[in-house]
Amino acid sequence: MNSKKITLKSQSEYLELVDSLNTYAHAYYTLDAPKISDQEYDMLYQSLLDYEDQNPLLLAAYSPSKRIGDALLDGFETFSHHSVLPSLGNAFNRDELNAFYERARKGIVGTIGPISVEPKIDGLAVSLHYKEGVLVAAATRGDGKTGELVTNNIKTIRSLPLKLNTPVTCEVRGEVFIRKSVFAKLEGDFANPRNAAAGAIRQLDPKIASKRHLDIFIYQGFLDDSTHHTQSLDQLKEFGLPVIEGYASYAS
Repeated sequence: MNSKKITLKSQSEYLELVDSLNTYAHAYYTLDAPKISDQEYDMLYQSLLDYEDQNPLLLAAYSPSKRIGDALLDGFETFSHHSVLPSLGNAFNRDELNAFYERARKGIVGTIGPISVEPKIDGLAVSLHYKEGVLVAAATRGDGKTGELVTNNIKTIRSLPLKLNTPVTCEVRGEVFIRKSVFAKLEGDFANPRNAAAGAIRQLDPKIASKRHLDIFIYQGFLDDSTHHTQSLDQLKEFGLPVIEGYASYAS
């Protein structure tokens, strides 16, 4: 793919450019390994916008231009989770951790597999739904059973792929957060980073959410061919999703 401004002559060229720009964004925002310069990206992105402006009925649902919506929402629709999205429990000492392990062990029929351990970021829990690899819906946790549909705001998160590497249909869950370096510029307006992230996701104008420079990590996926949690995280990472680093599994 040419990295200079180009004139797209067909839908296939347009879709090829969409895929290339998404690949460049993933390398930049998730892998911290840019493949092209900012200027080259901007020129290609403008080529994309030119084509979409001339062909508004042919826009791809996973185009990078979809990350910042123009339309204001009247309010959020409710969304019923397919299964309960629970809040996480806490353990403040070794005795409480051991008690949690025993409860988990007694609740499992058969042999316990590996124990998965991973870092936790305190953010806003969300559920994301991909259909054949394309992000189609995103909702807040709400009360665990019913949340708010916030797809347009979630799409502003640059590290989150709008299209996965694999055309899989699945639900994944994650935490939306703001990095400390970003929050330092907003600190006077919010009590803490979590409040800033939660407030951004519940803005009716996606452009406001975009200006907060939100981030996300995925901590759970409902996948048919995973036998344990760490394997599931490995698979989600292969899909191109931003999974937090530092997770590991240990024999139980």
